[in-house]
Amino acid sequence: MLGVSVSTVWRWVDARKLAAFRVGPKAIRIKRTDVEAAIQPIADRKKVDAMNAIDIGEEGAILPMTLEQAERGMAALAAGKELREAIRARRKGAPLSDSATIIRKAREERSGQI
Repeated sequence: MLGVSVSTVWRWVDARKLAAFRVGPKAIRIKRTDVEAAIQPIADRKKVDAMNAIDIGEEGAILPMTLEQAERGMAALAAGKELREAIRARRKGAPLSDSATIIRKAREERSGQI
């Protein structure tokens, strides 16, 4: 009815987002009214991505960035570049160590403790 997997429904039941009732020793039932109540329209047609909210048009198309959004993005990129240069200056140009090596070593130490 909802077009979601059984495991999703179970997650909703476990999270108390959807009420379920046991009928007999094995059967589970969910009231249609509870399912319909779980379906709620999105209030303000905004979709959140990793950086910021993106406006979604009536047909579901992503609207182009405004000049202000583009300027904020460019300012964030410039701030990131300044931070990277400040870190390099503090390290006197020495590159950062490979984080994969550090993570691998930490995992091996943890595995030894188990």
